[in-house]
Order: sequence, then structure tokens, then C-alpha cells
Amino acid sequence: KPEFDAACQRLIESGLFEGCNWKYMPVSRTGIALMFEVSEAPAQQKVRLTIPGVPDKDLWEWLRANEPLVQPQIPGTEEATRFYTRAIQRFLKKNVVASVHTDLATRETSLVFRPENVPAIEAVKFIGAQAISPATLEKTLAPIAKGSPFTEYDVQQLLDLNIRPMYENLGRLNVRFPSIKAEGGVVTVQVDEGRVYTLGKADTTGTPAGIQPTLPIGEVARWNEIVARFEATTKTLRNQGYLQARYKIDRQLNPAAGTVNLAAAYTPGRQFKFRELKLGGINAAQDSALRRLWALPAGAPINEGYIDDYLRAAFEKLGPEHSGVAHQLEPAGEDAVDVVITFRRK
Repeated sequence: KPEFDAACQRLIESGLFEGCNWKYMPVSRTGIALMFEVSEAPAQQKVRLTIPGVPDKDLWEWLRANEPLVQPQIPGTEEATRFYTRAIQRFLKKNVVASVHTDLATRETSLVFRPENVPAIEAVKFIGAQAISPATLEKTLAPIAKGSPFTEYDVQQLLDLNIRPMYENLGRLNVRFPSIKAEGGVVTVQVDEGRVYTLGKADTTGTPAGIQPTLPIGEVARWNEIVARFEATTKTLRNQGYLQARYKIDRQLNPAAGTVNLAAAYTPGRQFKFRELKLGGINAAQDSALRRLWALPAGAPINEGYIDDYLRAAFEKLGPEHSGVAHQLEPAGEDAVDVVITFRRK
């Protein structure tokens, strides 16, 4: 029985289980059947292994064979992190460290395991680039990457954040970086620039009637410009009181035709109305003058653009002795807000 208790305790200490019990019954004169009843800890954190020179596939295959409790999703506990760390160190025979990484594009977080001592990047080279010169790519990435630890995953993240947008703004929406190698501190990135795409069709749903982005159908799909059109529509919604307006774009590439079709879904949320203007940091005479400037009536949809215009006019009225301001929209019921503005003197 002490051995069974100790086995349950080891499972709990792994951080992968919240509970463990055992029971047994005799099945013969000399043997028993032993059953462990466990409840797994919720595993919601994605795991990423970034080991230079070791393909993820090889490491996961070894873990499946030798550490089957290590899965691509991990519970968010220190015990589980330690368990994974020991398992990966057993494969590498060297220390590893874990850190939380947030993908800025998807907002997805993952627990990243990498060696404790990773060589630093000293320089970056690009091969295979033509639409954008290698020198331009190197000038863009080198200052950001220099001194950073090298793993293929980390460099891929830098490429996605800094180099991919350059290509996508040329309409090259399927640019890839199929090879990322490091030797002596110099990282060499192979570029597959892909083809130029034109915008085929675009369907936008979820916006109130009459509010739609104007998109360059049939033209080169310069992604920064396309996103700017959707952002402009979002700004229009926010200026009509839809303060929680959001959108998501799904793009479907047709490599054979060289076109991209877009499906954009907006979530406008509730429409908020203006209730009251609250001013601070000014005297009574200034308060009276600034209130006369405010023209948005109570009950009208709150307009963020109007607030910006009002602040510029207010500073002109106040003069140079005021150099700062803090403003916020304060909830005033389910679908109303107060505009709270506090001016600061020099």
C-alpha cells in the first residue's frame, strides 16, 4: 500500500493531474488487479520546443516513446513546467529553460522550451530574394536580431513581424522562409518570395447598413493598404458609438489564378450614447468657455473622432499654460458613457 500511495503522489507532483486514488481486488490466490483513478489537470497552454539543430519532429517522437505524459498542451502549473523541463533535458542531456511567449499576430501564448545557453545572433544574411534586395532585408532585420538568442523559432518570429509585412505589401501573400541556419553567429535565411496576388472578391458581414470598406478589387493585394481600409471602417463604426467594434479577416489564396478572396466578419457590439461632459484641471471661467465649445448633444452616439477634434479646439482656447490632458470614457449605464477630461498645467 505505501508503494501505491507513493505512485499516486508522483503523479500529483508531475503537475499533470489534480487527483489520484487507487483500489485493488484479488484475481487469483497469488495476484491482484490494481486500478488507479486519476483526474487530469486542465491543459490549456500550448507547448513549443525550440532546440537549435534538433527538428521538432524528432524530439516529439522521442518524447512520445520515452515520456508519454509530455503532450503539446500543458497545464499552467510550476510543477508541470518542471516535469516537462526534466523530460526534455533527459533527451538533450543539457539544461533547458521555459518562458511564456505571446504571438503578436494571433495573441496566442505558448510555453517555449529552449536550451539554457543559446548562441547569440551577430549578423543576418538573406538568399533567394529578388523583389526586395537582400541588402534592404538585412538592413531591416539585423539591428533587431543582433544580440538575440538564436533558435529557428525566434528568428521565424522576427521574420513574420518585420520582413513578411514588406512582402505582403507587394502583394506577395505566400512568402516563405524555408531554411533558417546559423553558423558562427551568422544567420542565413532562405527566401521563397512566392507570387504576386490580386484581390479577387471581398465579402464583409456584421457591419450596420451602409458601412462597408472600399477595397481595390482586381488590383494588387497590397496587404497594408487593405488592412488600412478595414481599420478606417472600424474607425467609422467607433465614431458612430460602436466602441467595441472588432473585425476578423479570413483570406483564401488561389495560387493557380493568383487571386486572394477575403471574408471579413465585423463584431460591432452595442452602440453607446453620450450622456455628460465632465471637465477637470481648469478654473470656472475656463470650464464655462470649454462647455460652450462642446456640441455633441446628450443621447447622441458617442463619437471618438469628435472628442479628438474637441481637444484640439480646447487647447487653442486654453492657451500655452496647459500642455497635457487625460481623457476617458466612463460607463454610465448599459449603453451610455460620460466623457471625462482632465487638463494639466505646465
